[in-house]
Amino acid sequence: PGSGAGGRTPDEHEPFHLPVWHRTPPPAPNRPTGRWLVAGDGPRAESIRAAFAEAGAEVVTATAGTEPCDGVVIVDPGHRPATEDPNAANAAANGVTAALLDCAAVAAAMAPWARDTCLLHLAAGTQQVESADRPSPADAAALAVPRVLSQEFPGLRWRTVDLPGGLPAGAEADPGAVAAVCREAAELAAGGASGTEVALRGRHRWVRSLEHWRPEDAAAPRGAGDPAATAVILGGLGDVGLTVAGHLARTGRRVVVTGRTGLDGDAGPARAGTVGRLRSEGADIEVRAVDAADARAVTDLLRELTDRDGPLGPVIHAAGVVASEAVTPLRSVNEESVRAHARAKVTAAEALRSAVRDLPGDRRPEVVVLMSSATAFVGGLGLAPYAAVNRFLDAFAEREHAEEDGRTAWIAIAWDGWRVGPGGTERVVASRHSIGAADGMRSLDRILALAARRDAPPSIAVSPVDLSLRTAGGPVVATQGGLPEPGWEGSAGEEPAGGFEPAERVLAALWSDLLGFPVTDPDADFFALGGHSLLATRMLARLRDDLGVRLRLTDLLARPTIASLAPLLETPGAEAAPEPTPEPTGSSRPDDTDTGGTPGEFPLTRVQHAYWIGGSGGYRMGNVPCSFHLEYDCPDLDVPRYEEAWNRVVARHPMLRAVITAEGRNRVLERVPRYRIRVRDLTDRTPEERDRALERIRETMVRREPHPGRWPLVDIRAARLPDGVIRLFVNVDVLVCDTAGYFVWDRELRTFYENPDARLPLPATTFERCVAALRERADTEDHRRAAAYWRERMDDL
Repeated sequence: PGSGAGGRTPDEHEPFHLPVWHRTPPPAPNRPTGRWLVAGDGPRAESIRAAFAEAGAEVVTATAGTEPCDGVVIVDPGHRPATEDPNAANAAANGVTAALLDCAAVAAAMAPWARDTCLLHLAAGTQQVESADRPSPADAAALAVPRVLSQEFPGLRWRTVDLPGGLPAGAEADPGAVAAVCREAAELAAGGASGTEVALRGRHRWVRSLEHWRPEDAAAPRGAGDPAATAVILGGLGDVGLTVAGHLARTGRRVVVTGRTGLDGDAGPARAGTVGRLRSEGADIEVRAVDAADARAVTDLLRELTDRDGPLGPVIHAAGVVASEAVTPLRSVNEESVRAHARAKVTAAEALRSAVRDLPGDRRPEVVVLMSSATAFVGGLGLAPYAAVNRFLDAFAEREHAEEDGRTAWIAIAWDGWRVGPGGTERVVASRHSIGAADGMRSLDRILALAARRDAPPSIAVSPVDLSLRTAGGPVVATQGGLPEPGWEGSAGEEPAGGFEPAERVLAALWSDLLGFPVTDPDADFFALGGHSLLATRMLARLRDDLGVRLRLTDLLARPTIASLAPLLETPGAEAAPEPTPEPTGSSRPDDTDTGGTPGEFPLTRVQHAYWIGGSGGYRMGNVPCSFHLEYDCPDLDVPRYEEAWNRVVARHPMLRAVITAEGRNRVLERVPRYRIRVRDLTDRTPEERDRALERIRETMVRREPHPGRWPLVDIRAARLPDGVIRLFVNVDVLVCDTAGYFVWDRELRTFYENPDARLPLPATTFERCVAALRERADTEDHRRAAAYWRERMDDL
């Protein structure tokens, strides 16, 4: 599209990526064998089941307790017998919601064995490959799901296959297409390429990838187009939306920004402060209370503005639910959460299209920008609904672009993570792939200029790092015994990455396992590849537990590439494991117990103190404990063995034996009773009775009355379900354990369960020592100088 070519590596100045299609040879003729779960309704799903059965495969459908399968096929998720007018106002949102819930049901069924299987996602008319294609955005949304599932189930291998569109939803596929799908499934199950998006068009097979794009800039001013035309930002009262508003206003435009409640609501004062500051700088900004998902309200707004100001400039759809609002594994998502995402993106995009089409042709906006997210391309752990609705926007723009009326260009911009904070400030983040205000606005200007000369493609990803590294291939399965030792040369038949030293191979294998795709470049940056602080904590714990190498987060921040960090594995430093000391009560092995010194009392940190105060009954909104709650369905779990493993973990970590005193201090108990896991047998209950009983257990644990002075502050319970499944409930009070700490002891728990004779290195430090170090640092001249600096700014913060 347009001019310019790919090449070199992306950076802040050239951050554009385009989805492109390449013709590839078809897989070798083969048949799917073994046991396959084929999920879906309608003739197409039935034809796939029949073809697999004819090939000799055993075909089952998705139900709770499904036995392990060699492969899974999801066919046309979200499609039901026609019960709704496809042109109804909420048809697209309902379709996206139904598709995600269908995928969630499959994820729940395959959860116990998902890491050892493969997933083929089959749909029709979801990809724009050829010029005649008109993708169905509602069907395209679910294409984001397989990648997310591979991140939630490391080891899951996946592929999507798109058949030609034009047939009714759920229509039977032609025999040639069915045969091609069988070949794709067989190749994937046999170890073929994972993480690929395939489109079948006639006799041609196409594979999608992302390529770096360096367009030639148009000779146009910032905010290209008619500089007098009014810009509209729907759902634009968030940090990024107001940053865009201020930027466009500085070009001399009038900017109208909308929000569901305008400047009212909880965030109103902060938003009003930002708008007021922009206006004081000369920005012409109006704020309207308009729901972006209300087609009538959006239509009335655009009509009013065109009657008053003439043809509109860019209209930007920025509405959405914050990505981290509900980070939940797909198998656990609820309909309410999915509908919230669909309403903000899907319904609002449909409402905007209706409003634009309602305008006279000569008064339609020059460009409509849909603010999408790079999660549509790279996924994100626990972000399936968010990734899916953004994938909807990308396909929506492709369809509208294909049907362009000559006046309005539709463009979806999939932004990587922003570091824009309130009022246009910059958040401090460790990730190289984040986008700052200046770089983001420069990219937006260039895209608007390209749109003005009709050179902007409908789907563009923006990231200062190579997104292809985060989309290529599939997840790597870690070896059963943990990390390879330094000097590891790869498994049989596997060629190690060229140029890797032994220690670099160790890091590459570990990063591949954690990130969910092969890492093959020794100069790859952990954070640029999508790593974050929680993954970093898990990586450091793996290095410590499996290799005895103790690194700190500051080491990774200072040396974020494989090549720079690897020398620390070869020369880990002089820090030796402390000598074993007598075990606390509850452990049967003295050599893997923590050396925390004499158990006693020590102060709370400020964060602990806030949790303690919030959990007390002395405040109007208090008496609410802060905890995180997890549930796992574990086939054939040996509960006594799990209980023994948990008691060993408790013996290793003082904070798992801690309570909070009435005076607000940590107290590590010198002796605690053996922890017993209560098991409730629900095997003979009806499904309805069982669901009610499970809900009561959950409610009891989550809504417990806070008693920080009573041990234990980690509550583990179990329920016995049919087919040998144990539902584990784990509720952790954050007074004694945060998420990073949970990853540490959860990994130890798994190790002790799988290998009761395992010996782990002693923990390198204790929380008490960390608190003491913080207090010592507070009594320094640097700390006093820093505290004085912030106190002087208190009134202006």
